[in-house]
Amino acid sequence: MASDLGGPAVTIKLTYLVSHPIQYQAPLLRRIAQEDGIDLRVVFENLLPENTYYDPGFKRQIKWDIPLTDGYENTILSETSLHAEINNSDVIWLHGWGSSVMLRALMIARQLNTPVLMRGENCDLAMPDGIGPKGWLKKIYISWILHRCQAFLAIGTENRNYYLQRGVQNSKIFLMPYAVDNDFFTAKAALHQVNKIRSELGIAPSQKVILFAGKFLARKNPDLLIHAINSVSHWDNGEPVLVFAGSGEMERKLRKLAPKAIFLGFKNQNELPLLYGMADIFVLPSEREPWGLAVNEAM
Repeated sequence: MASDLGGPAVTIKLTYLVSHPIQYQAPLLRRIAQEDGIDLRVVFENLLPENTYYDPGFKRQIKWDIPLTDGYENTILSETSLHAEINNSDVIWLHGWGSSVMLRALMIARQLNTPVLMRGENCDLAMPDGIGPKGWLKKIYISWILHRCQAFLAIGTENRNYYLQRGVQNSKIFLMPYAVDNDFFTAKAALHQVNKIRSELGIAPSQKVILFAGKFLARKNPDLLIHAINSVSHWDNGEPVLVFAGSGEMERKLRKLAPKAIFLGFKNQNELPLLYGMADIFVLPSEREPWGLAVNEAM
């Protein structure tokens, strides 16, 4: 970042604190690391061997098949000091406030006068404060957190509205929307491969495919999709094929409700583009969804 007055370049030391490597964020972090005026360092709360971790939503051990920690400097919290990391930063960027580590980082940053950028997923559609004493206490708690942040990186309109409705000034909110690697998904969804996988799954060329991809959680309502399809008494162009990609606590129930559906199990990032490519309709019938990046992938 060159000085407007022609002086020496200024580099901002930006430290990002996040729970674990997240597949959606890796391209963004690599992009930020390429900026001349930003010295990015990522600190993970948890980083298991070979970037694996247990995902309670999928109810299984996950290892993504794309590189998540390449292209930017990173470390794990157990190998460093949170106080030292923040003390050595010009700015600290937090991914939400859902852990004790994030709360501790907020307090340390305040002590050291280090500005905090907050990029959380909260929105009233998915995470309302609630009513009664619990809702009142939550409002106080959220207010305590927001007052310790100097700026907010909104992932979308509802997230921005969440901050505004809690008294955050509009001038402190900057749009930094959630996104996916469009080029990756487009390149991987080659037509000949799509036709091949449809054939392997026993899907006729004329059949329509309805796809659900994600965790089999109650709040995502995958059973609602089944009930909707079962409620149709007549299909003008033949009954569509319902395909489920994923796993989770509702799997047994879903298989019982939809014995004719195709269940593919958990599918990794390199496998998803072909599934989106073969689908005629993608459905995410969630009741509460902070964002739903699977929709971006399908698009």
